[in-house]
Amino acid sequence: VTGLYCEATGEEEEELWLRYRDEDGDLVTLSSQEELDLALESLEEAKATTMHLVVSKRGSEQERRARRVEIERERNVQDNIRKLLEHGVRGRIPQHPWTADGVAADAVNAQKKKKKLPPVVLRQVGADETASVGAAVDDDWSMVDEVKVSEAQQRESGTFKSRGTAELKPIPMAVLNRFSDQVTLFVNGNQYMLSNVSPTERLVDYLRDTLGLTGTKVGCGEGGCGACTVVLTYTDRSTGSTIHKAVNSCLHPLAACNGASITTTEGIGSASAGYHEIQKKVASCNGSQCGYCTPGWVMNMYGLLSNTSTPTADYIEKHFDGNICRCTGYRPILDGFRSFAKDADIEDMVTGEQKCGGHDSSNDPKFPAFLRNAKAGSARFLGTNGRVWIRPTTLKEAFAALTKHGDKARVVVANTSVGIYKDDPTTVLVDIQNIPELRGVKVNSGDIYFGAVESLRVMAKTLERIEGEESAKGGDAAARVKAFSALVKHIRRIAGVHVRAVGSLGGNLNMARKHGFLSDLATILVAVGARAALISESKGREIVTVEEFLARTTLPADTLLQGVFVPFNAQGDAFHFNTYKTAMRNRMAHAYVNAGFAFEVDEKAQEIKSAVCAFAGVSDHDKAGAHAVRASATEEFLAGKPLNDTTLKAAIEILSKELVPSGEHRARFRHRLVTGFFYKFMVSLFRSVGTKVSDAVASAAIDYERPLQKSRQEFGFPRTHAPVSLPIPKLSAKVQASGEARYSGDVPLRYGTLHAAYVLSTVASGTIESVDTSAALKAPGVVDIIGEEDIPGVNSCAMQGPPIPILNSVNIKHHSQPIMLVVADTARHAAEAAQLVRVTYKDVKTPVITNEDAIKANKVMPSAAHHSIGDAASVLASTDDKHRVTGDVEMSTQFHFYMETQVSYAIPDEDGSMELHTATQWMDSINKSVAQCLGVPMNKVRAVNRRCGGGFGGKLYHATSHAAAAAVAAHKLQRPVRIVLSRNDDMRMHAGREETTAHYEAAFDDEGRITALTMQGFVGAGYNVDMSAFANMSFAAALSQVYNLKAADIKSSLVATNLASRTATRGPGEIQASYVIETIIEHIAHKSGLSPDQVREVNFYDVNDKDSWTVPNGKKMSHYTVPRLWALAKEKAGFDKLVKSVEEFNKTHRWRKRGLSVTPVRYEVSVWPRAALVNIYADGTILITHGAVEMGQGVNTKVAAVAAHELGLAIDQPLDINLVRFNDMNTSINPNQLFTGGSTGSEGACQAVRMACQQLVERLKSVVAAQREMNAQKADEAKSEGDGGDDDLSWQQVVGLALMQSVNLSAQAHWAGAGADSLTYMNFGACVSEVEIDVLTGEHEILLSEIVYDCGKSLNPAIDIGQCEGAFVMGVGFYLHEVAWYDKDARLVSDGTWEYKPPLANNIPQQFNVTLLQDAEFERGILSSKASGEPPLVLSTSVIMAVRQAIKAARKDAGVEDEFFKMPTPVTVDDIQRLCGHSDDQLTV
Repeated sequence: VTGLYCEATGEEEEELWLRYRDEDGDLVTLSSQEELDLALESLEEAKATTMHLVVSKRGSEQERRARRVEIERERNVQDNIRKLLEHGVRGRIPQHPWTADGVAADAVNAQKKKKKLPPVVLRQVGADETASVGAAVDDDWSMVDEVKVSEAQQRESGTFKSRGTAELKPIPMAVLNRFSDQVTLFVNGNQYMLSNVSPTERLVDYLRDTLGLTGTKVGCGEGGCGACTVVLTYTDRSTGSTIHKAVNSCLHPLAACNGASITTTEGIGSASAGYHEIQKKVASCNGSQCGYCTPGWVMNMYGLLSNTSTPTADYIEKHFDGNICRCTGYRPILDGFRSFAKDADIEDMVTGEQKCGGHDSSNDPKFPAFLRNAKAGSARFLGTNGRVWIRPTTLKEAFAALTKHGDKARVVVANTSVGIYKDDPTTVLVDIQNIPELRGVKVNSGDIYFGAVESLRVMAKTLERIEGEESAKGGDAAARVKAFSALVKHIRRIAGVHVRAVGSLGGNLNMARKHGFLSDLATILVAVGARAALISESKGREIVTVEEFLARTTLPADTLLQGVFVPFNAQGDAFHFNTYKTAMRNRMAHAYVNAGFAFEVDEKAQEIKSAVCAFAGVSDHDKAGAHAVRASATEEFLAGKPLNDTTLKAAIEILSKELVPSGEHRARFRHRLVTGFFYKFMVSLFRSVGTKVSDAVASAAIDYERPLQKSRQEFGFPRTHAPVSLPIPKLSAKVQASGEARYSGDVPLRYGTLHAAYVLSTVASGTIESVDTSAALKAPGVVDIIGEEDIPGVNSCAMQGPPIPILNSVNIKHHSQPIMLVVADTARHAAEAAQLVRVTYKDVKTPVITNEDAIKANKVMPSAAHHSIGDAASVLASTDDKHRVTGDVEMSTQFHFYMETQVSYAIPDEDGSMELHTATQWMDSINKSVAQCLGVPMNKVRAVNRRCGGGFGGKLYHATSHAAAAAVAAHKLQRPVRIVLSRNDDMRMHAGREETTAHYEAAFDDEGRITALTMQGFVGAGYNVDMSAFANMSFAAALSQVYNLKAADIKSSLVATNLASRTATRGPGEIQASYVIETIIEHIAHKSGLSPDQVREVNFYDVNDKDSWTVPNGKKMSHYTVPRLWALAKEKAGFDKLVKSVEEFNKTHRWRKRGLSVTPVRYEVSVWPRAALVNIYADGTILITHGAVEMGQGVNTKVAAVAAHELGLAIDQPLDINLVRFNDMNTSINPNQLFTGGSTGSEGACQAVRMACQQLVERLKSVVAAQREMNAQKADEAKSEGDGGDDDLSWQQVVGLALMQSVNLSAQAHWAGAGADSLTYMNFGACVSEVEIDVLTGEHEILLSEIVYDCGKSLNPAIDIGQCEGAFVMGVGFYLHEVAWYDKDARLVSDGTWEYKPPLANNIPQQFNVTLLQDAEFERGILSSKASGEPPLVLSTSVIMAVRQAIKAARKDAGVEDEFFKMPTPVTVDDIQRLCGHSDDQLTV
């Protein structure tokens, strides 16, 4: 079924106009009945079975919109083309056979052909030579295909003439290449032949929306998270080999998939076909929590094994630089995948068995033989809004297209640049990947040539292979490839493995040339002296340096980059080369600054003969001309200079003046990187040529290589409630890995489903004056635009506090606030049309962005928290300055970055009711908010949710607005409506953690004991209170942590800003409280001269004085295990030895420093009410519906274990946990459920299910007792007769007997969580962390994190350890990586993976150990358990405090005044470098 968009208008009903666009995009009108009849006749002949044409009078309400013609046709497009040919329809070869500009046009052209259209011709160029099949009416269409047509074939077809041209008779289809006007691809072994491919359609959209392969997810749409990973396989036409690439399907155009075989996770394994070994291993190692990212990880690993069947563990670990997981903390994923390594040594947490070695690929999907010899022909596809995709196969065709379309055209290979430049204005995409002259790798005597369309992966692998071969020869051969290892290492820091697999070197260089893209490749090629080959239709071939190429910001339309020559070193051992890069994150991040240096040195004379110093990042990037540059003045100075300290200092001074970064963004940092990189290279050069350099100075040249990540997990709990407390892998892990797990965005769409996109405000504070929707209403596919006036009920989705508008038509409070909702036939059409809505504002004010701005503007909200104990003011007043500290702490926000963005699907039902499929943590909020906005009773709203792809608090409150908006649109149009936010819109519309500032004053005694503390905090709520009131209370309540404050006055207030509403985020308020109190501890240690761990220990509560276990908010602690946890963490980490080794390291390393810290956590939680329904079926299987949302925390697995234990009491043995299955959460079954959050959803659900199971067991007791009595009697009788007896009863037998006795096998229970059931308690833990920083760049590594956590008696230690690790790594992101960057208009700049950087797998601790405290049962807890989801987040404070210690050591060497320095979070690389305090005059040897 193909959609055909037409306009139908007429003065009278009998008068009809059918408009369509031809191949040139020109509007053609069929205005006579004859022409229309002819078009319809042609369609009928083409086996199009139905055609619906909507006609209306001019001036009607629907006239504004395009009319849709739906044509159902047979799949085999080539057969239909043949039918057209046989019927003489030969106006041209149609690029869109069954659309208005295809079939209808051909029909009309056929009719007119007799009068004025020239015939299709074959340009005869000689026997066995290339001939073009095309239409004389459209020279551009001569690109349809080029085929080899022999004289014999021409004579046979009747088309041959010795000279001139001849009218064609129908050409046999065998002559036409099968790819001539379509895309042919295989997906999971199935062949698909596609015509009418939209130039803008992504591979992921085709897989998900057309084929229903929803295992492939969309996490970011930018190629930055890996959730969309699939494996693309094709035949390399130059070598004939089969190539496998793991690619981002969210970037890869469907039009570029011609001749490829695509494999998704569904294609390698499933529940029905059997799971693939990769899927099984990631599941068994607990590497899947929410599971949304898991298919992407699986397919990246599958791509790796498809190319390398026996990789090493190190190779595997380094491969995963482009996949993000927000849940697991990465360790279990790496464990699962490293088990495929030939040198693996992974112990299975569940069985204790060693898991290692290799992969049998014999059962993996095979590359279709059909594609091995296939050739890609030329093609052109048209889309909406004038978009065109052209696929030439010759340079002549490419030049023709580029010349014709000029500035509208853009050359593409894999089109990965759309992940960066989403708003590129070009409408014509020219795919050059099939042009032979632009492909290939050739090793010449003096260089290696790489065709422009070759990928970065090909370049890196080729250089690596040749470097290995030549180095093995030694001597001159090894010397000439001295630069290659540095080039390879740097290339592998470009983007992620998915982008490197397909991203072309030509595309990378052209982005740098045209857009000022901060290219790593350009810089290192300039440094190594690479040359670029340009090819032009008019001028032929031209060879220039890469630097000269970059300087040409514009190129003639008929000029292409043909390739790059990477030279061998001709200078022998005198040549020295290295490259450098510092970025927001050490992998998958664009550089702040990069550099490459190539020096020729006379080692005997200790003289620099020549120097190349190349840098990028000096100019503001993303501006034409901001490309890699050489420091020519510095190079000129260095030539002929002696290699000594005097030269070094002088060169640094010249370089510092020569390259001064432009722009405001981190300019000082970038300037310091320029001199820092130069210094690093020079120190390495001094060492290479034998100049004596001290070990301390030599540390500048350390080229850090991250070792293989290691870990240890320890636990051990009694099996008194088995299978509870056993390390059972998550029950749904395999279906998550295979992509069969269904999320809200995967729900199959009902017939007639529409898609919606928001119109968002472009100011942060102002009033809407007018809205113009006219252009949007005329856009393709648009059905309606929903505004505030369309809401039949209340325009608010707030569950508490002030109203939160669903759609805002008047007052704008933050940038990207939703104003209207555009509804269209596809998500892309809705999004495109939303951009056409024009909103005019008035009374626009300067936005309030920071807490400081809010305080000055008196934007303090009434919500406040205040806890007081003792008389802190009096103590402070009586304390001398020597024993008093005062300071300020600042913490920025952190986004949730759940992998599944906000999604809601509203389906109208009978009687005005509505069904909602929404990714939410609070089912009841969906029920209430939708009923409220529709003005219907709550029993007419049914909210359903099977699982969330991560939540972390972000889907607790914010999901309601999208459910309400979708419901309003569905209600008005009476058609299903789905909203799926893009990553960019999700981050713009919804914020996460509250920005927090605090001013403190503390007094202490000689031992470091805090005698008094006052703190005034300000918590930024955004424009609305949302859940920030809770975060504010938690911040104040948690401030004391585990420290016994005898006198304290703790206050905190909410402030309002013009930012999106902040909301609950994993550990709301708690991690901020930890950072404040631990900063105070560090300040006291600094001023007193004591070590921080001494100060911490002296402030612990007395473990023997339970009466003192009261925190400032009046809550009483129990099971205070901190001293025990503290001692165990230090013991397991070898803390005392680490203290000495860190001290020694810092003495001998001037430019690298280490820091060590140990911090504790106290975290208060409450277990909220939950309900559960347990149904037992006749075969003994069990279906459970409970009130906690599964979002990765493993609630269903824990509940299943509890049910298996409790129901097993009926037969005195645990049931098989696989008998248990879970129903979707459904407000029609379990209404009135509180949100799932606060780490205790699992406990509450377990208790509710436990109570329901106890009811069932009570009902079954009499059945079991009666049957056992009967069995005993039979046994006695059998015994008297000499036979044995069996009184055992199986579970299935008991169920069968119960049903025979009409026992009710359904039970519902509700755990109140209040009164006698009230459960609030404290969680405790401790962590030792060691870090290492690079003083010159600010880069950092976490060497060790040793977590010891009190989980009570864990309900499932495998899941709880995973929760600990995931929370901890999210905390690392908060402290070190995740920067929220707003511009002056309060627009979020870091709205996606390009600028927002959660930790990756190589950012976790190198040694990552977790121990769950044993013999620590919590009797008051549910089955003696405690929470694990959030408290370990706070233990990441140990990392930032270790960073502080490392910076402190660097500052000491730099001679910075010994003062306690502020360290606002996140503490990124630029902050670390700045705080280290060195100056350029200290860059000496």
